[in-house]
Amino acid sequence: MNNLPLIKQITSDRVYLWHMANYRISLRPLLGWGMDGFGTAYCYMRPGKKITKVIRLGDFSFDYQDESGEIKTAQLPTTKAHNLILDTTLSVGLLGMASYLALLGWCLWQVIKSPYRGIEAGNKALIYSGWKSGKLRIEAGGYQFQS
Repeated sequence: MNNLPLIKQITSDRVYLWHMANYRISLRPLLGWGMDGFGTAYCYMRPGKKITKVIRLGDFSFDYQDESGEIKTAQLPTTKAHNLILDTTLSVGLLGMASYLALLGWCLWQVIKSPYRGIEAGNKALIYSGWKSGKLRIEAGGYQFQS
């Protein structure tokens, strides 16, 4: 481990995955590769190999047809880029990421302008989330969450 460069020791070589994700984002920037985009993008743009057609995409491997028409199986190194922003952008593209950030910004804005502060805000959020998930029972004397 001491022979590895410092960046690889700190990031577990995730920098390589981030470079791969950035390159694949540049290939489909607007709409991305679809959900779980890293595995899908890796199959089609496998480093050093030309893949004609992906036949099956599994959780840890994929089957593909090479230039000679032979069907082969290869392993996926990972299904994620291990970076939320890169994974989201790779999956849903820049348009999806912009929507995600806009929604996140709107939620933060609602929290900032909320009249509730401290523990009251936490209680209201728990009550609201319990009500939305259908796990909140209202009884005489207060609220109770079902497990």
